[in-house]
Formats: sequence, C-alpha cells, structure tokens
Amino acid sequence: MARLEPNNPLWFVPMLVHTFMQNQSASGKDLLRDPLWQFVGVLIALIALYISIWQARRRKRIAYRIVSNISVARIDRSTFYDGRLQILFDGQPLDDAQVLQVQVGNTGNQSIRAADYESPLSFSIDQSARILDAEIVDAKPSSLQPAITVYPTMVSIAPTLLNSGDSFTLKILTTSFEGTISASGRIVGVKEILRIDREREWFPFYAHRSAQRLYLNLALVIFLLLLFLVLALLQLPIGYPTVR
Repeated sequence: MARLEPNNPLWFVPMLVHTFMQNQSASGKDLLRDPLWQFVGVLIALIALYISIWQARRRKRIAYRIVSNISVARIDRSTFYDGRLQILFDGQPLDDAQVLQVQVGNTGNQSIRAADYESPLSFSIDQSARILDAEIVDAKPSSLQPAITVYPTMVSIAPTLLNSGDSFTLKILTTSFEGTISASGRIVGVKEILRIDREREWFPFYAHRSAQRLYLNLALVIFLLLLFLVLALLQLPIGYPTVR
C-alpha cells in the first residue's frame, strides 16, 4: 500500500478509517451512520482532493539535458606532421574542439519571471577545460533570446521570463572538455536545477509524481464515498414478509 507523506492533504485518512473500523461500540456505529457526519466526511474528502489538485497544478521547475556532445576536431601534436597541422580558433592553436548542446527549459506549469532570480542561471564545466564561445539556438518560442555572458569555464544566462514549456538550447564550443557540466542558480520557488538524462522524461518529469499523488488521493476519496454510501444503505429499514 502506498505511504502518504505528512504534507499530503489526505495523510490523515488511513488513520481515520483505521480508528473508526476498530471502534465497535454502539456510539461509534451511530456516529458513522449519522447523515450529518456522512455529509461532513464527504465534504472533507472533496476539499482534500481539491487541495491536492491545486498543489499539483502549481509547480515551478527548471531542467536541463545534454542534447549532444560532438568532437569537431582533435590533433595529436606528437604524431601529425610534426606540428605542421593546426586547429585555429580566432588565431589561437587548439589540440581539440568540441560542441556541447544543452537544452534548458521551464518544465513546470508556473511562469518564472525575471524578478524571481536571486542569482542567474549558470552552467560550469571542469576547470581543466575552456569555453571558447557560446550562443543561444533553437529557442521555443523564437522570441526567447536571453543574454549570455561567457567566462573561461562558465556560461551565465541573464534572468529572463520563462513561461511553462519555454525552452532554448545553449550551444557551447569548448576545448579539453571531459564531459563534466553542472548547473547553478537561485530562483524563487525552485529547489534545484534538475538534470534529465532521457528526452522522454523532459516534460512528463514533473507530471509523473504529481499524477501519482493525484491518483492516490482520488482513490482514497472514492473509497470514502463508497464507505459512506455503504453505511447509509445499512441504516435503511429492511422490511420482511409477515407470515399469517
């Protein structure tokens, strides 16, 4: 049986049902069969379900995922033409170059406003690597073009409005990159910047746990309604045929 956490609106239901089922006294049975108590019980169940739905609807989430990590070129200076072959970026020689694409988006169902940022959203790579350039591509909607600042090992994204479902891809050109990237930032209502490894979990991520909680609460409400219905039927008078 699924366990309800204390912050769940229906956390008290199993304890309540257990208490009444253990109470075999006549007064307890009369209380359960009282129409007023049945109405109050149904009302509480419906209010708890409404609170659960309301909580599930109000979610702020920012997530990111690695779309691709492609090696553009790599040269071993000790074996290739004795240093005659070079990779240049803005006139600077490189041993390798990689293009990293990171999708960033609002995977919740609440808008994140620019004023919600206490510190900007940033992505950092390992200290042994170096960021050469970065740009925003594949923005949804296309008008979403946040300003970015490029540092040697970090890209900082200026606070910008992200409506539910908005996303953009950060294209980063790096050298000596080993594959380690992390996100940071302080945003009102967002506990952490989530990393998602599989595309199919991108938007269903927040909905999955919310739906589980909603289905559980709905099942408990249906159980309560059936319980009160059975109790109501038990108190109906039953007529027996008389034998003459």
